[in-house]
Amino acid sequence: MIPPRTFVHLPLFLVAHAALAQTAGLSPKPAILDSVIVTATRSEQDVFSVPYTAHVIGRDDFLGRRAARTLPEALAETPGVMIQKTTYGQASPFIRGFTGFRTLMLIDGIRLNNATFREGPNQYWSTIDLLSVDRLDVVKGPSSVLYGSDAIGGTVNAITRTPQFAEGAVVSLSKDSSGKTQLGTAPGSGFAWSPGTYYRYASAENSHTARGELSLSLNPQMGFLGGATYKDFDDLRGGRRIGLQANSGYHEIDGDVKLVYNPAQGMEVTAAFQRVEQNNVPRTHSTVFSKSFDGTTVGTDLRRDSDQERNLAYLQLAWRDAAPWLEETKLSLSFQRQAETQDRVRDTLRRELTGFTDDQYGVLLGFRSPSPLGKWSYGLEYYHDEVDSFGRDFNADGSLRRIRSRGTVADDASYDLLGVYLQDQFQIGSRLEITAGVRYSYARAQAEQVDTDPGDSVDLGALDKSFDA
Repeated sequence: MIPPRTFVHLPLFLVAHAALAQTAGLSPKPAILDSVIVTATRSEQDVFSVPYTAHVIGRDDFLGRRAARTLPEALAETPGVMIQKTTYGQASPFIRGFTGFRTLMLIDGIRLNNATFREGPNQYWSTIDLLSVDRLDVVKGPSSVLYGSDAIGGTVNAITRTPQFAEGAVVSLSKDSSGKTQLGTAPGSGFAWSPGTYYRYASAENSHTARGELSLSLNPQMGFLGGATYKDFDDLRGGRRIGLQANSGYHEIDGDVKLVYNPAQGMEVTAAFQRVEQNNVPRTHSTVFSKSFDGTTVGTDLRRDSDQERNLAYLQLAWRDAAPWLEETKLSLSFQRQAETQDRVRDTLRRELTGFTDDQYGVLLGFRSPSPLGKWSYGLEYYHDEVDSFGRDFNADGSLRRIRSRGTVADDASYDLLGVYLQDQFQIGSRLEITAGVRYSYARAQAEQVDTDPGDSVDLGALDKSFDA
């Protein structure tokens, strides 16, 4: 039995963790991975030995010590990272001065970035449930050979939680001399289960955040983890000059499952699904509920709320030491849907309802082999986006005024992104390490509806362009 740990931060936070582990004869050993980073070179290396400025932010830090509320806030104390917040539920990290599509966010190595990401700050990093994350790999500066041209300011990889495995014992059922069934243990495949809970209360916004999860290991070859998170944020209470910030709260429901199977020595198969749903996240600054601060202008919208939804399903294979010339192989197949709906009511009482859905299909194939001088890292990645958008305008009385040809992004659009990379990392002497690499990238954008207003005299027509470098 692991006793509950309670962290009290007064007057702002009260955070409670409770973890319970029960195994048949052997407790699972926690994996200590804080000193290992995989994102910098696409392979596990000590964070102090990689040729990048890198950080590993562990769960004990962003949940235990700081009780961070969202994933962007978990990066707030990282040197060289600044967090911009358009609203309480929308934040965008600046890494070495870059944000938007000039920084790359990964989830277990799969891109969060898609064809709808804009140049400036965006809210999509907040659609990752921080409570489902085990650690964050942060690589500052360009990583474009390995990850592409949007990895300029930096790359962040959210490594999600994984099942705990127990070894050395198996649950067995037997009957004694009286015929009663007895539960016992025997050497063999192993069994472990570990439920856990997390609760956070913050008086600053009268918020409640709760998560429950269950890790189940049937044997050393197979493990399961499932979790659900509920977040309810009330209106934010600012400092003395601001007070209650009306129309700033929102709520969120998240869920995730992961199945890990080890069919052979050095081989791991992972299947996972994640869902995040944010409801009525207000963009307070543009509404009449905003407050002037040092001369800023109060907004005029009566409402400007966004619903965000993200679904990710993936299947990954990792195989170590498959052959003498092949140290590591990774294959990933993924599907991710990012959906957004914005409900905006102007001061004239006219209502605008706009949104989009981006369905992204991804394939990643990576290898690591010894080179004559050091280590080769090579592979390819391909992503295909299918984008649909919509827009509807309503009169003040609620009647439909017009149906737009598209929403905030092009309708009936697709985007293809292909990258092939090769990198060699080798050492000369004891103090000099050289990383040399090359990447080929190809992109194609197609769209049927790119004209925002078909009724005017400007006809933008369709779009079909390709680029490579």
